[in-house]
Amino acid sequence: MKVVAKPIEVLAVFSTDGNIRPYRFRVESQNHMQMIRVDRVICVEEERVAGIHAIHFDCRSRINDQEVMYQLRYQTHDCRWILFKI
Repeated sequence: MKVVAKPIEVLAVFSTDGNIRPYRFRVESQNHMQMIRVDRVICVEEERVAGIHAIHFDCRSRINDQEVMYQLRYQTHDCRWILFKI
């Protein structure tokens, strides 16, 4: 996977016990917005690097008829979503 670190717009589901699950996200690629549905969340990890608390989601989706793995990152201090690796 390659690090891209692009800010994205995410539609997420929050459970009653406070867990977050990304449902789909929108990313700009080649001058148009592409909507990608998160088919499967494989792993969820919480991490703190340089004082920044983040939650990593290793996910899998079908993009352009290919199975693609990628990592989404949710930064809790400023509530931002980032497409970190693809």
